[in-house]
Amino acid sequence: MKKFFKILIKSITIFIVVIIALLILIPVLFKGKLLTIVQEEINKTVNAKVEFADFRLSFIKHFPNLSFALTELSVVGLEEFSEDTLVCFQSFITAVDILSVFGDEGIQVKSILLKKPRLKAKVLENGKANWDIMKETTEEEEVPDTTSGEMPDFRVKLKKFTIEDARIVYEDLSSGMMASLDNFNFVLKGDMSMDYTDLDIFSTTESLNFVFDDIRYVKNASLYMKARIGADLAKMIFTFEDNEFALNELALGFDGEVSMPGDDIDVDLTFNTKKTGFKSLLSMVPAVYMKDFEGIQTDGSFSLNGYAKGTYSSSDSTLPNIGLELIVQNGMFSYPDLPKSVENVNIDTKVFVDGTDLDKTTVDVNRFYLELGGNPFEANLHLKTPISDPEVAGGMNGKIDLFSLADVIPLEDMSIKGLIETNLEFGGKMSMYEKEQYEDFKADGNLSITGFEFISSDLPKDLLIPDANIAFSPQFVELRRFDLNLGKSDMHFTGRLENFIPFVFSDGIVKGNLNFSSSLLDITELIPETEEPETEETDTLELAVIEVPSNIDFTLTSKLDMIRYDQLEIKNTKGVILVKDGKVILDGLKMDLLEGSMIMSGEYNTQDMTKPGVSYNLDVTKIDIPSAFNA
Repeated sequence: MKKFFKILIKSITIFIVVIIALLILIPVLFKGKLLTIVQEEINKTVNAKVEFADFRLSFIKHFPNLSFALTELSVVGLEEFSEDTLVCFQSFITAVDILSVFGDEGIQVKSILLKKPRLKAKVLENGKANWDIMKETTEEEEVPDTTSGEMPDFRVKLKKFTIEDARIVYEDLSSGMMASLDNFNFVLKGDMSMDYTDLDIFSTTESLNFVFDDIRYVKNASLYMKARIGADLAKMIFTFEDNEFALNELALGFDGEVSMPGDDIDVDLTFNTKKTGFKSLLSMVPAVYMKDFEGIQTDGSFSLNGYAKGTYSSSDSTLPNIGLELIVQNGMFSYPDLPKSVENVNIDTKVFVDGTDLDKTTVDVNRFYLELGGNPFEANLHLKTPISDPEVAGGMNGKIDLFSLADVIPLEDMSIKGLIETNLEFGGKMSMYEKEQYEDFKADGNLSITGFEFISSDLPKDLLIPDANIAFSPQFVELRRFDLNLGKSDMHFTGRLENFIPFVFSDGIVKGNLNFSSSLLDITELIPETEEPETEETDTLELAVIEVPSNIDFTLTSKLDMIRYDQLEIKNTKGVILVKDGKVILDGLKMDLLEGSMIMSGEYNTQDMTKPGVSYNLDVTKIDIPSAFNA
């Protein structure tokens, strides 16, 4: 018996040693095989430069599964995207069923972890996307050959998918859209090897930003999502159960289902607010949310609800119908350390988007009313048939004392003053305007600005509008007076703007015949500068390119007493300046400089911002050469 126990103990010891040896050696033995698979799969499928620092395997970390990791992987595009990194991450870790490595049914993936991924999706102005890197395949290549003896495919039987500390950027140069997610975290749990499973999702984002057409709609907003989704993976039907989606403090709940029976996506969802306090909606205002939000005193209620129902189909460009309703009743907020408040906020807004016919889309802002520091402001807007013939109606009426803004909202690194008064009504179809049926199109009212002053660290110079008076009519907008000071420079405009309504509502080109005068125009102060890297030989500054808008057509009859550029002073400048088609055109501009005179014609062209152009002709009379060297 004693001998038996000795043999048993020795056998167990040997067995344990063998197992430990196998746990160490199997990853080493199969590392080359799996590395070859990874490299071959990548090279077969993408047109891009793919690199990674190392490939590691472990049989202990996710026992009894085999885990492998790619570290410091990056995917860089080719040709016009050769300077853009599509995706990179610190590590990609996955666990696979070790038995599937030996089988012929494919390698089964159990879990995936992405650490610190960085993704930048970019669309060029011509519509080409940097993620379109998959190689084209023939039909023969798409049909798997089970008798060829080639390496089997990967098969995903996930139970957990995790993303840690991601940064995701989407930039579309063709539409002027940019969105970014910073510190994005995502966890998905569920048994996706089953025909039906419950998917548990938890996700947070520290900072969300969204910019469209140079307007920042969302700034540094936080995201939160917790959801349980019933997933019928056999029929590809996903049912929303217990869930919450929050943008800052605005929390929404979703009900319904999304199904993907084929290439199309069928949607039948409704959503509504989880919290009805006005403070939740107030969190969507960046200037308010980012400054002592927890201490704000609020009152009033709101509701936000809507739906999405229909089919998304890329083949015929249809979308689900979307409905949205926002109601705010008697909203109020104030900061405890500030003397004034915003009161009586009442909003009634409805939006409907017809996914099959976007021309049936309607927007109705029936009421937008608030009192800012005791000053009332009211507006309304209605829009229909936005594609075929935009029909708009609305107006605004009120007085905004910007000096009171600092008594309502804490302003850091900026100062704003001034009084804005408006009384404006408008209504009609775009076709009325285009057919010059001005008597049928309503546009009447005034906008006046007095003592406006804006000082901010974001602006190189203080911006002042001492006085402005603008009158609206169906035919034109009259600048009765518009005075502007920027730093030392002063600018004064009078005249008329035409085609203003199409410019605002349908991307038309605004035309203007304006008188432009100035006692001093300091070009050096106005043009932004970008510092070049220091070198041993020189320390230079490069002027930044200023883009000329392509949707304006202005004729400026100009009289400028003094233009200053560096040490050069130009006096008594008179003539016509045209601003159109992304260009500034000088048409026989007369000026006195360097104890002589000059007539200048030419243009500054920014139609291609990558290659801005300058051309000019000079007719010089009696220039003093020594003065030129000293300028």
